[in-house]
Amino acid sequence: MSQDPFASGGSDYGPKPPELLGRLLLCYVTDHRTGVMTVNGERDPVDIDPLVILDEDNPQDSEATATSFLQAKLVAKLKLHVGKRPFLGRMAIGEAQQGRNAPYVLTDATEADKVVCRLWLEAQEGR
Repeated sequence: MSQDPFASGGSDYGPKPPELLGRLLLCYVTDHRTGVMTVNGERDPVDIDPLVILDEDNPQDSEATATSFLQAKLVAKLKLHVGKRPFLGRMAIGEAQQGRNAPYVLTDATEADKVVCRLWLEAQEGR
């Protein structure tokens, strides 16, 4: 739930993958845009609103925000979820290819992760 009602949906808002490394994320993917110009050239980002950063110790204290991801591996996984059921998983670092940095990836949720998410969802029903 974006705090700025006039946010452009560009890559200049929301948490970035390095800030989310290792975190459990519930991603409600709202859009897959194409041909967006960035400082690194044209990209096809996915918009997530809300992105719920789940607090594993206290699920009811989880943080909801909005963001866009530009990284190819993240886009490839999340674009399949536009307007559908949210994606639950963890931000991780994938395997680097020769001469390139390792990409950020989303790993699938474990059963324990699903329990945390269910607790958060139950807490939301009471609000």
